[in-house]
Amino acid sequence: MKKLTWTLIGIIGFMLLAILLLLNNALSVTTPRIRLIERSINERDYTKFIVQRGTLQDIYTSTGEIVSLENPYEISTHDLSGITTDPLVVVSKTIGEKFVENDLLYTIGGVGVFAQTDGKVIRIAQTTSSLEVEILNYRKLSVKTSIPQSLEPFITGLSSASVVVNNQAFSASIRSIGSLVVDGSIEVYLSVSGLTLLPGSSIPTNIQIAQYTNVSYVKSEHILFELGSHFIYLLSRDGKTVQKLPVVIVKRLQSTTIIQALDEQYYYREFIIYND
Repeated sequence: MKKLTWTLIGIIGFMLLAILLLLNNALSVTTPRIRLIERSINERDYTKFIVQRGTLQDIYTSTGEIVSLENPYEISTHDLSGITTDPLVVVSKTIGEKFVENDLLYTIGGVGVFAQTDGKVIRIAQTTSSLEVEILNYRKLSVKTSIPQSLEPFITGLSSASVVVNNQAFSASIRSIGSLVVDGSIEVYLSVSGLTLLPGSSIPTNIQIAQYTNVSYVKSEHILFELGSHFIYLLSRDGKTVQKLPVVIVKRLQSTTIIQALDEQYYYREFIIYND
């Protein structure tokens, strides 16, 4: 009987020891994770962001090229044989200078010749009997860009568009939409007023595809994926720790993702994305 009792005590003691070991392991797994998060906040570089909500414009951004659907170079030739003034010609806009409509380009025999368009003087060739002036007509230039074939049904000639030059946005209008698919893309030509770039130049282009109202959204790069779920990092109020906040994706745009609405409190909280 005593032997049986000691055996039972031994078994119970072993079970208690096993339970203590399991609890210790569980604590050793949880604690380092919390510390790792706290340390990562303090030592890793990150960027803060908030979840936006309201009206969102779906803008497709691409790189366009300055082209011309017709010859943009124009040459004017003048006969100087009957001109008696001295000098025969007075040039107001020399080679390389830009001009706008109604600017004085040059004077022949005291009579001014004014620009009929916006452009740039390319070449001036003068002899005793003739004058030849070549200009680049900016109004004959267009911006050629492209969109994925899948977006073609969503744009029309009334869609908003713009181009960016030296960090300045210029409003554009859609001049034509191609009907041929090449490598999954369709060409789109934009008309832009006030553009003074040379043919072949590259510039960023923006075309509005759609507009969404009353939606919640963040940059696509801010959403992370792990173990089958999407989440964003919620920063604690004291700025020392983060926790994963699950999100549900509604629609992915080119660089922005629309998500299901969150609890009201989270629109006033800060989130982070690590930069490394």
